[in-house]
Amino acid sequence: SVTQVIDAQHLYGIQLMGPVPEDTSWQALEGGYDSTQFSVDWETQQVTCPHGKLSSSWSDDHTRAHRPVVKVIFRRTDCQTCDGLSQCARNREKRRTLTLLAPQSHYQLQQQLRQRQKSAPFKEACKARAGVEGKISQAAIAFNSRRSRYRSTTKTHLQHLATAAAMNLHRALDWLYKLPRSATPTSHFARLAPAL
Repeated sequence: SVTQVIDAQHLYGIQLMGPVPEDTSWQALEGGYDSTQFSVDWETQQVTCPHGKLSSSWSDDHTRAHRPVVKVIFRRTDCQTCDGLSQCARNREKRRTLTLLAPQSHYQLQQQLRQRQKSAPFKEACKARAGVEGKISQAAIAFNSRRSRYRSTTKTHLQHLATAAAMNLHRALDWLYKLPRSATPTSHFARLAPAL
C-alpha cells in the first residue's frame, strides 16, 4: 500500500519494490472515465471531470479499513445531460462520485506508483523479485523453516544456515541431474478444461 511505501522510506530509508493495487472500478476495467482522467485541485477542493464540469461536494471520510479518503460528488443536473454518462456513472442517481486517497501526498504517490509499475524497468526488476519469492516459498514449505526447532536465537540462526545450505545443495543436485525447473502448477479447476 502507499502507506507502507511511505513508512518504509521514512522509518528505514528503503524503497519498497512491488505493485500497488490498481484501480478496480468498472470505469478503469471497461475503458470508461476512471479517476486518472479527472483533474483534482486539492487547494480549492474541487474536481473537474473530462467534460469540464466541476464537482459539487468534497468531504473527508474513511474506508472500512480506517484509511482516510475524500469523497467527491458531482451535480446530478450536470451528469444527466452529459454525453459521457454511460462511460462515467451507472448508479441510480445518474451522477458521478469519486473516492480519492487522502491526503494529497498519498494520492499523488499512488498515481506515480501506478504509472511506474507499467514501465519496462519495473517489470524487469520484478522478475528478480519473483525468483526470490519462489526461494522463500521453498524454504517455508519444502524445508519447513517457518518454525524453529530450538529456543535460543543462536540455535535458530544455526538452523537457518543449515536450511540455506540444504537449499543450495538441492539446487546443485537438480542442476547436476539436469532436472527441469517446475512450471507454475495448474489448478484443479483448470485441469477439468478439455484439451484443445
